[in-house]
Amino acid sequence: MKGLLFAGDSFTWGQGLYFYSELPNIKQPPHNGFNRYDVTEAHIKYKDSKRFARIVANHYGTFELVKEENGGSDIETIDFIDSVFVEKGYSYEDFDFLFFQTTHFIRSIFDFELNGQPKKTFITDHHLLTQSNYQDFDAWIRIKKYNIDEYVKIHIEQVFNKIKNKLKEIESKGIVCRIMSWDDDYIDLILNDDYMKERFFKITYNDVEYINIKELTTKNNHLLISGDVQNLGGNPPRDGHLSLEGHKVVAKSIIKEIEKYKNTL
Repeated sequence: MKGLLFAGDSFTWGQGLYFYSELPNIKQPPHNGFNRYDVTEAHIKYKDSKRFARIVANHYGTFELVKEENGGSDIETIDFIDSVFVEKGYSYEDFDFLFFQTTHFIRSIFDFELNGQPKKTFITDHHLLTQSNYQDFDAWIRIKKYNIDEYVKIHIEQVFNKIKNKLKEIESKGIVCRIMSWDDDYIDLILNDDYMKERFFKITYNDVEYINIKELTTKNNHLLISGDVQNLGGNPPRDGHLSLEGHKVVAKSIIKEIEKYKNTL
């Protein structure tokens, strides 16, 4: 097994795993919040050692590569993949697998065209669009006569296609690509696309398959840090990311997916 490339947001990064350590200076976060200055280098090293990327790499006796920055959008995840081979000095031949974990579409910049000119806008909350000051976007949506739901559909499809095109590009270089999801944004598109459906995998826990991390943790609250009262006490940190056991569950599903692929060779 060569290297394993993991691309995603804070779930892949391993946010909150440092709460399981006995390291000093661990601060309680605001609800689902993150402040890089509240996390020490020791905290970072600890969570790196416990996240699902490391668990999978250790299983196969190889190395993993994950984005250094926490969080981010699907477009930033695509940019990270590009940087691995352009800026970081890795070769496509260094990796066997890429695992892409999707995040919420609204985090990604939206591309559109107004009066024949390409435009971009970053909308952090589509429910506030009617109160926005994004003049170009407001003009575009009025000209097109789209309602909010129609815009959301276009935005989701736009990001979905960028993810799909990037996976196809990476696979053309000899790296096997697989995709998993945090929430529901792209699920319908994935399941209705032959290419993406073949590369999408669910998460298995106690012999039950879950469509994504959101469904897994909604039905198994202890797989979230905020619900792990057994290991973090009766008042666990208010962090809605995967617990230590949650990372082990995801790692097990990734290993299952790798073995499934190997059995087809």
